[in-house]
Amino acid sequence: MPLRICFVSTHLGHVRGGAEINDLTLGAEFSKMGHDVSYITIGNDSADLSNDVQTIGVDCPYAYDLSYSAPDPLGKIIRHLNEELFIYRIRRDIREPLSGADIVYATGRPVLSRLRELTDAPFVYTVRGRVNPLYDRYLKRADGLVFWGGCDEEYGDESLLSIPNRTIDPGIDPETFCPQELSGGDRPAYATNESTVLTFSGRLEPVKQIDNIIEAVSRLESEFDLTLVILGDGSQRSKLEELADSIVAETPIHFLGRVEHDSIPIHLNASDIFILASAMENHPIALKEAIACGTYSVAPAIGRIPQIVAEGTGYIYEDNTIEGLSAALQEILSNNRHKHRSRWERSVQFADWNDAADKIVNLFEEVQ
Repeated sequence: MPLRICFVSTHLGHVRGGAEINDLTLGAEFSKMGHDVSYITIGNDSADLSNDVQTIGVDCPYAYDLSYSAPDPLGKIIRHLNEELFIYRIRRDIREPLSGADIVYATGRPVLSRLRELTDAPFVYTVRGRVNPLYDRYLKRADGLVFWGGCDEEYGDESLLSIPNRTIDPGIDPETFCPQELSGGDRPAYATNESTVLTFSGRLEPVKQIDNIIEAVSRLESEFDLTLVILGDGSQRSKLEELADSIVAETPIHFLGRVEHDSIPIHLNASDIFILASAMENHPIALKEAIACGTYSVAPAIGRIPQIVAEGTGYIYEDNTIEGLSAALQEILSNNRHKHRSRWERSVQFADWNDAADKIVNLFEEVQ
């Protein structure tokens, strides 16, 4: 029987990180399965939300970019207040979509579970890593939990794990993210045969430590002919551009901003090495997309990254610092590790989103 599924997400109208890609792709899969999907988010600056689903923009400022630019604890206070205002405005102005839903599916800080009181529909909350234990009381208000990428292993509270739940690995689109032979017209202008292209894809926020990538490139540019491509946008972009201008002398660095998701495979297939340098990750979709395209990948040994990077597909470094990343790139480039196998030999086919959607709908049916 078709379900009315209402997504609640603070960020969906503004950014495209892993959580937002999850929600958009799942919404599309649920729609294909015949379910009625809607989204509630702060405002809506994103055209890709308005095509096939109802999008309800909450009249609330989006202060997360400001919060990530502010030092902690001020940044954390701003994020907390922004979430509280989002919840307040939903309670005041947008009760009907929640009360009319069959399932409410929430992505964001656990305090969103306070919206549970506005609806008789089961409330399912998504978990993407170990939250502060002080927030566990909010998670326990949920009727169902979706643990992304195996993060349920980080929770030892039996009363929490007794809530109906599913452990889901984020999917990718295997028809979109796969090795491609780029012809001259398809190849981006920055990709030349002489230069080794390094690429990052993701949000330009402090947790991603893109400054470490730029610093590492500055240390290697006298020895190797490199090009650095940065896909994505965020609060740190201007600071990162200033850093690149100040410390990188010869290496071209291309800040391409937000790129349509369907266009990312072109850049991954034009790249020699994909780089992650995050301080924290759970199960990064961007890394899986790069490996699916057969792009040699270098990433720190955090979260589920060691389980994602199979032998021969990339390089995992233990020392998650500028020095550690520089040493990893030095090892890869000096020994041409990224050239030992072809893109097609390195490519790994991960589960697709249809499999993830089936498992989550099964959870919805259990909690109804």
